[in-house]
Amino acid sequence: MGKQGCFRIMSYLFLLCLSGLVACGDANSMAMPGNTAQANVLLQKPLPTDRAIASQQPGVVQLTLAGAENGHFLLQGDGITSKLRHGHLEFTIFLVEGARSFFIAFHGYTGPQAYTLQSVTNGGDLHIAQGNGQPTWDLSLHQTATCQLLVESEVPTDVVDIHRMKGKFSCPALFSGDSGFTLKTVAVRQGSFDISIIVES
Repeated sequence: MGKQGCFRIMSYLFLLCLSGLVACGDANSMAMPGNTAQANVLLQKPLPTDRAIASQQPGVVQLTLAGAENGHFLLQGDGITSKLRHGHLEFTIFLVEGARSFFIAFHGYTGPQAYTLQSVTNGGDLHIAQGNGQPTWDLSLHQTATCQLLVESEVPTDVVDIHRMKGKFSCPALFSGDSGFTLKTVAVRQGSFDISIIVES
């Protein structure tokens, strides 16, 4: 075999060895902790998005009453009747089930956070109607009464301009305009809601 043949064989062997070393080096660098080039396993498949939330889930409000009335109040509604309006500042949660209804309203919503509702400062109102001749309870019936509202989350759903909202609320004292209950109050505790809300304007 001539010198040129030997030179070619040696060149091929050298290239094979070199490519093997490069491959080993890449494997080692991928295995090293803290290497930013390492692939993120979580990104290998699509992650769920907020729009996977179904807008047509029933709205649910529940709370505990204590004082002039005691007990657990649970209300579910299929229709989407809650709204954010007027630049999303006007906030209204409204659910109805038969003769029973519930709503929270105020002006000055700026996204998920804590709010104090009071009729004279922000038009804040919280209303509970249990139906069947039972008294209704309403924040707006007393000017200095307040309720605490915490909007925990507001995320888009599978339908444009309908968001899903979750939160908590409580009231030290709600008053009633019903005969025989005007001087009595009820406290709202452990209130929570999970509703779909229309983002209207």
